[in-house]
Amino acid sequence: MPKPMATALEAVRQSLWVIPVLAVAVALLAAEAMVGISTQVSPGWVPFVFSGGPDGAQALLQAIAGSVITVAGVTFSITIIALQLTSTQFSPRVLRSFIRDRANQSVFATFLATFVYTLVVLGSVRTGSDGQEPYVPILAVAGALALTLVSIAMLAFFIHHVAHMIQVTEITRRVSVETLEALRREWPDETPPREAVPSSDADEVVLPAHQGRVPRVRGARSAGPPRRGSRRGHPPPSGTRAVDLGRQAARVGVAAGRV
Repeated sequence: MPKPMATALEAVRQSLWVIPVLAVAVALLAAEAMVGISTQVSPGWVPFVFSGGPDGAQALLQAIAGSVITVAGVTFSITIIALQLTSTQFSPRVLRSFIRDRANQSVFATFLATFVYTLVVLGSVRTGSDGQEPYVPILAVAGALALTLVSIAMLAFFIHHVAHMIQVTEITRRVSVETLEALRREWPDETPPREAVPSSDADEVVLPAHQGRVPRVRGARSAGPPRRGSRRGHPPPSGTRAVDLGRQAARVGVAAGRV
């Protein structure tokens, strides 16, 4: 891939606005489509969707639009403040990781899409005060309710995701993954070196497949004379231990009649 194109793709990947903009465009098209389909649907066909009148539909859509945009603004403002404090304490890469994280972009896109969709549907509701026939796009209103439920679920996921992102182990994992990705882009034919683990010939070194923490080693014993042919595990030195790709997670030795 040419370097200018790779640079442009990396800039797009690090942008927080790309996925939300696409989501807003999709929401506009979906709202217009749902309003058009609602004109062909009789309210008696789907009584469980929305049974209120034009005034009730307007009040509902106004409440959805106002609450969604307010929650999005407050949530992301508080999150940015928390990330700034975390970045000053640990690493400035935290903010960069937050911006380029696909989950965060998807949550932001969901909030904006719900807001724009609700506004478009709200504009299609007619109360009859201007001499026109009252009209409520029931399927479009039902779509706004569905998006509201999705936004609530995404909000709960976002809070959990951010709380996980600012943990020290997650910060170090993201930094190491980004470093390995940068090395692979610069030297695609090279294999990143793994940590040299000193061990005897009879030892079996356990390397982790994923990054995280090792709470315990099942069947490990750190004291007592081993029996001939038995396997002796060396667990982490204390409680839990953070491990990275390519670094020793545990070491298992085969006893041969001597310690």
